[in-house]
Amino acid sequence: TGNGLVGGVGAHCTFSNSAVVSSNAFNVASITYVGTGLYQVNFTNALANANYAIAISKTNAADFPIHMSKSTSAIAIRNNNSGGSAADLVGSLDISVIGGM
Repeated sequence: TGNGLVGGVGAHCTFSNSAVVSSNAFNVASITYVGTGLYQVNFTNALANANYAIAISKTNAADFPIHMSKSTSAIAIRNNNSGGSAADLVGSLDISVIGGM
């Protein structure tokens, strides 16, 4: 498409508590560590709309990530511990955005 997005994937990245974007990232400019258990995934190119699905996979059973909000320019992610309280990531997350183009 005109904004350089390929297929149905609008963005993808892997990151851990260091909030460093993996080298295999697509359309992700940066990860902002907002506070305990809170991360913002910032897109390189804005999506056409916020009507997209978010797939999150984790590498550690102690992490319970959810998306809090989404826009055409970013996704807010919160990670919880098993008790439901905000907690920094123990492992890493893979985030994929499907649609929004």
